[in-house]
Amino acid sequence: MNMMKRFAALALALVLMMSLAACGGAMSEGSRTDGIFYEATGVSPDAVLMRVDGADVSAESYFYQLYNMVSNLVMYCGVDGFDMDSGDGRTFADLSREYTLQSVKEIALVEPLAKKNKLTLSEEELAKIGEEIASYEEQYGEFGFQYMGVTRETMEYMYKAFGYYDLLEQSAYVEGGALAPTDEELFAYAEESGLMKADHILLANTDPVTGAALSAEEVEAKLTQAHELVEQLNAAEDVEALFAELGDEYSEDPGRAAYPDGYVFGAGEMVPEFENAAKLLTPGSISGVVESPYGYHILLRKDLTAEEILAKGGYFAAVLKKHADAVEVEYSPLYEGKVAALDLGAFFTAVTDARDTLYTDYLAQQEAGNEAEGGESGETENTDEAVG
Repeated sequence: MNMMKRFAALALALVLMMSLAACGGAMSEGSRTDGIFYEATGVSPDAVLMRVDGADVSAESYFYQLYNMVSNLVMYCGVDGFDMDSGDGRTFADLSREYTLQSVKEIALVEPLAKKNKLTLSEEELAKIGEEIASYEEQYGEFGFQYMGVTRETMEYMYKAFGYYDLLEQSAYVEGGALAPTDEELFAYAEESGLMKADHILLANTDPVTGAALSAEEVEAKLTQAHELVEQLNAAEDVEALFAELGDEYSEDPGRAAYPDGYVFGAGEMVPEFENAAKLLTPGSISGVVESPYGYHILLRKDLTAEEILAKGGYFAAVLKKHADAVEVEYSPLYEGKVAALDLGAFFTAVTDARDTLYTDYLAQQEAGNEAEGGESGETENTDEAVG
């Protein structure tokens, strides 16, 4: 009896070991040797490059997202400039890899996060995804998938991820939604992200009609006027009411009509002089005269409302980033070696050239098919005329 129990225990242990190996074992280097990404990197499209929260990420999926990211950044650094500093101490290659990894993690997370919050794609939504892919396949055939560098399955996976992303985003901005924030969460987000609200009176250093620079005397007169307005505001009992009145009367900001109550903005959205002055103020206080390339400003810092924070957008992206930053990622030796060492300029060039070749061949096939159809049509017409 004891021997039977030992055999049973051993069998159970073996089953558990096999299950663990299947879930968290070595990541496959793949077997496929096709596709534009394989041509550019020598990495099998079905190789597993990493696991995000236990979910495998294929080379095909990773390279598709990496190419899109590199395509955006190459406009700023050029094909040979990925080793250049981007301006914040990171190279453009660093940015490409960081942003791609962020995208990969978020795409892997959205479905489980949605289901955790009891959000699922409906049968109609899933059917629509199938129809869109089928339409794409019908229009472009195999060329469409070859050009994108992905299989139909990967494209379906991406489409579903976008659908889950939309569900989660909607739930963050709808009252009572699964991810709808409390006011406390919104104000904490605003503080973390540096969101502020400020109104201003601008006395411009250019002609409001022609845009021509004002003379030195005219600019000096604007500066004097700005100081006079500050004096009026400092002496006012109701600063905000007077500020609104003076702003409507004197401000030459062309955006005032659209934003009569001021601007809600984050880091880098305003000229540095404006942003830095706003940071030094507390809600309800005004600045002195602030000079910027646009002229002379007087700022009034204002309180943000929860509605304004939500309307500004960005809250859901921040929530998803927090989830992505907290998730466990396991990298394969292939990723840490060959993929991490890729020359991104050469990668971009190789994939772009491969796509250009595919497209040229596709157009030639289309043209040949059209000529063949035209020839058959002509023969039919001639035959009809002869019979007639």
